[in-house]
Amino acid sequence: MDSLTLVRDLMTTEVTTTSPKAALLAVAKIFNEHKFNGLPVVDEENKLVGLITEYNLISVLLAKKDTLDSLTVGEVMEKEPLTILFDDTFEHALELMHQHHRVNPIPVVDQNGKLVGIVSRYDLLKLIKLFGHT
Repeated sequence: MDSLTLVRDLMTTEVTTTSPKAALLAVAKIFNEHKFNGLPVVDEENKLVGLITEYNLISVLLAKKDTLDSLTVGEVMEKEPLTILFDDTFEHALELMHQHHRVNPIPVVDQNGKLVGIVSRYDLLKLIKLFGHT
């Protein structure tokens, strides 16, 4: 593994996404069924508009604001999520995960803000394992 390893080389490109209009309960079911930690929220042009995570769901439940079935993703998502560019380095992705340990996955965007993938802790650890680093 060298400093030329880029996010686009390790990101997941087939990404399950959701809409800000989606029911929060439906997203909770997706998290449970697929063991996801978070989903990128995109508009009709695939532009990233937010990120919904397990943390957001837990926060809603703890605040006891409402039940999940009456809320939409857009009401509780991170509206300015942490992102990474597809041509950023592996080392930059590691640093972001370290600094923002609550965030997983990190949406990967192009220069126009369109979603092109996600990078998760699993993706980073998979690459480390592949190259024999501990």
